[in-house]
Amino acid sequence: MSLSLVGLSKTYTGDSGADRTEVLQHIDCHIEDGQFVSIIGKSGCGKTTLLRIIAGLEKASDGQVLLNGENLIDRKGKIGLVFQEYALFSWRTARKNIEFPLEIRGVDKAERKRTAMAYLEKFGLKGAENKYPGALSGGMRQRVAIARTLIGEPAVVLMDEPFGSLDSQTRNHLQEFLLKIWLERKEIIVFVTHNVDEAVFLSDRIIALSKRPSSIARIFDVPCPRPRDRTSPACNRIRKEVLRFLAKAPG
Repeated sequence: MSLSLVGLSKTYTGDSGADRTEVLQHIDCHIEDGQFVSIIGKSGCGKTTLLRIIAGLEKASDGQVLLNGENLIDRKGKIGLVFQEYALFSWRTARKNIEFPLEIRGVDKAERKRTAMAYLEKFGLKGAENKYPGALSGGMRQRVAIARTLIGEPAVVLMDEPFGSLDSQTRNHLQEFLLKIWLERKEIIVFVTHNVDEAVFLSDRIIALSKRPSSIARIFDVPCPRPRDRTSPACNRIRKEVLRFLAKAPG
């Protein structure tokens, strides 16, 4: 499985047609099966817009999103999206939230429950299955959100700053947890973050976007072996290189 972005551009046009805001300009990228790729860039450069186009929530003005070389007209079941703010249904318990993609597919009730309970245990949420999102910690809510996405077994998982609102200790714990799950499953993950340390710790490659209209300014390879030491000389070297590039980037 591979994900290709071919000449993706996005321009917003006002109601009158006169006001035009060009956000993305000719984004070209190829991501191989099982790769973890982070996208970084200054605020407002279009990172979330790019994810929304890949997910099919917005239409590109030009270009294509290809999965295994085929145009992604129907993304249903192929691409999963994890938001920063959990996006859980407040009226559904943790188990019922996780079950939701299977419910949409028409999976029978007993099978939905069995599968969701297996995910709850794997995600360290056993005992919380009947709790509502408001009774869960931020870290637990995000684990429910990730489980709800992965239970549908998408080929590509998009994550829009999923740990951005968490404290540093919980954030580090969930980064390690996400890597553990990903190494077992090896979907393509496209991960938006403002945090360079996070990008270096998680990624195989880091894509840096330019200012608007955004294009790919540079791609950093992260060849550090896993499990990674966040403070290793190799990780620190890449971290400094990315930070130096961002500091010099205009905009």
